[in-house]
Amino acid sequence: RRAMAGAAWLCAVLALAAPAAPDGPSAPGGPTTEGTRPCWCGARVALLISGQAARYPWRETFARLSGGAPALLRGEGGACGPAGFDAFVALSQRANVSYHTRRDALRGRIVPADLNRGTPEVTRAQTLPAIEAFLRRAGGGVARAALFDEAQTDAIMRRARAAVAALGAEALFTTPDRWWAGARKSILDFDDKWARNGRMFLLRHAAFRMALDEGRAYAWFLYSRDDNVFLDPPGELAAFAARACAARREAARSAWAGVVAVDKGCGFGAYADKVYLADEAGAAALFGRTFEDHARAMHGWVTLALLPEASPARLRPPVRLIRGQVAPLQTEYFLRVLLESHGGVVTRI
Repeated sequence: RRAMAGAAWLCAVLALAAPAAPDGPSAPGGPTTEGTRPCWCGARVALLISGQAARYPWRETFARLSGGAPALLRGEGGACGPAGFDAFVALSQRANVSYHTRRDALRGRIVPADLNRGTPEVTRAQTLPAIEAFLRRAGGGVARAALFDEAQTDAIMRRARAAVAALGAEALFTTPDRWWAGARKSILDFDDKWARNGRMFLLRHAAFRMALDEGRAYAWFLYSRDDNVFLDPPGELAAFAARACAARREAARSAWAGVVAVDKGCGFGAYADKVYLADEAGAAALFGRTFEDHARAMHGWVTLALLPEASPARLRPPVRLIRGQVAPLQTEYFLRVLLESHGGVVTRI
């Protein structure tokens, strides 16, 4: 899945060909708007990418854009757009076995030995400088790439596990070890989901943290999963631009003052979790400003999975997927509940 069709909206949201509806004052910390100027005119964008190094087709990121990376920001007609973008990439050296590989193994289509195939060699000395140079040539003012090897990732995941278990134990007057053992026993596929999706959440937090550590003010954060590439903007740019700015204005009236745009496809009954466009408050809700914020979100992910399906504490019932079965740790469902719990504005594009 090298080029995801849903990634097209990313180009549409940032493409500024069409006039937008008159814009009022932006939310606190956001870009100032005047008259009919779209709300991202002159703003600085942080491009966040995270995932597995072996799945990141960095040479193809902008290859399908007519005009390359500048077209992503300029849009059709050369109308005003963001002042530019900085790129922050957080990658894991480990390549997890995909869901489809596991499914094919169960159906006898591949031999068990294939599950443990080695991953392409990815090195800090060669791969990271090449990625950073590519992103700078593509127009990134700042380009930072980080590679987490197994030892680093495992150490951080152990720290996250300890923090999550401590939060859970405190709430139930038990010990962290007992709380964690209860989660492992009670939640379907817990060990597998924690190992794979827990790393996914950690790398997203790392990419966001890299952007914050840069010390620049970013009005928008554009997140893309490792295996996405950007496609040419579709024709309905005017509607997309108007909706994005309308959501930004609505956020100015909310207590949270945050906005997140999600892909309208691939939501699996909730919100798609492959691409996001968010202001700083929305990105902070998704990714966590600090490691402590990230750990609290991970505690919420596990705690939500422990709740009975009909619990009145749920903001919304869990999603039933294959054969009506609930996946307790479904990431799309969790991130929808996470965003809704913050009270911000979420729009599907």
